[in-house]
Amino acid sequence: PDDHVVPEGFTDCDIQYWPKWEKEIPRTTLFGLDAFPLLSTSRNPEATWKFIKYMARKEVQAKFVGEKGAPIGNIPNQKNEIRFHKYT
Repeated sequence: PDDHVVPEGFTDCDIQYWPKWEKEIPRTTLFGLDAFPLLSTSRNPEATWKFIKYMARKEVQAKFVGEKGAPIGNIPNQKNEIRFHKYT
């Protein structure tokens, strides 16, 4: 659970389709994802990959993951990093 919503008593959620605005565009469901994707349309894939590698570093994950108000979520990018104090 996200440490931003559980303290507020929010413990349950449902998924709902977005409204269908145009006939040609199907309804879809969007959801958040804490990720740093390297898209095929990236204008600078080398710099993007460098950023992703930096954000995946153990010391960077230790600073951000699981901290209240963190810009990235609460799940470490590597299974062996679950040892962070927030998870034990």
